[in-house]
Amino acid sequence: MLIPSFTRLCLIIIPESSWSIISCLRRLADSGQAILCTIHQPSSSLFEQFDRILLLEKGGRCVYFGNIGPKSRDVINYFETRGAARCSLKTNPAECKSSLPC
Repeated sequence: MLIPSFTRLCLIIIPESSWSIISCLRRLADSGQAILCTIHQPSSSLFEQFDRILLLEKGGRCVYFGNIGPKSRDVINYFETRGAARCSLKTNPAECKSSLPC
C-alpha cells in the first residue's frame, strides 16, 4: 500500500520515465514498504497507482486526505459533492480536482 511514511524519494523526471519509477514504487509498497512521494501533474494511469492522496492548498491547508479509490472514484466523489465541476470519463482526475471552488 502506498501510504505516508518517513521514507522520502525526491526526483525530477521526464514523463517517459514516470511509469517505470511508479511501477517500482508500487512493487515496493505491495511488499510492505511504506512510501511517501510527491507527484506533479500525473497522468490518469499514474494517479491511480497511489492508494491515498494528501492535497494541500496554497498556504498548506489540507483540502483532502483519503483514499483515491478504484478509477479515482473516492476522490472524485468527494470533490463533486463539495461543488467541484463534474469530472468526465475523459478527464484526468488529477486535473479535475484542481477545479475546486476555494
